[in-house]
Amino acid sequence: MRQWLLMNTKAYINYFSQIASLSDEEQFKVLEKARYCAFTELKLNGKSVAYLIFSIALGFVAPVISFMLFGFSNIHNAVATAIGGVVVHLVYKKLNATLLEKGLNEVLKRNVT
Repeated sequence: MRQWLLMNTKAYINYFSQIASLSDEEQFKVLEKARYCAFTELKLNGKSVAYLIFSIALGFVAPVISFMLFGFSNIHNAVATAIGGVVVHLVYKKLNATLLEKGLNEVLKRNVT
């Protein structure tokens, strides 16, 4: 599985306080090392896939509730689907950040010692 499909490390520039003092380019390089470490050395691929499935399932909650409450109302279902999409994005980004932070901590620990 190609990791660039699952995580865009550029989205995490200025996200972590540990590397906030670095330039954007340096942060990107460190984040790429952290992503590589997290997925190849720490073997967190399975968690990333589980987080994706969980996020998508969570995103279905709002449309399902909307359908149960309002039936086939296009406006309500469209709004609920949009809310579900935003929820998927935010939850998935936050969960993936936890995986990336594990890799980041490992990379920073190696550079210090």
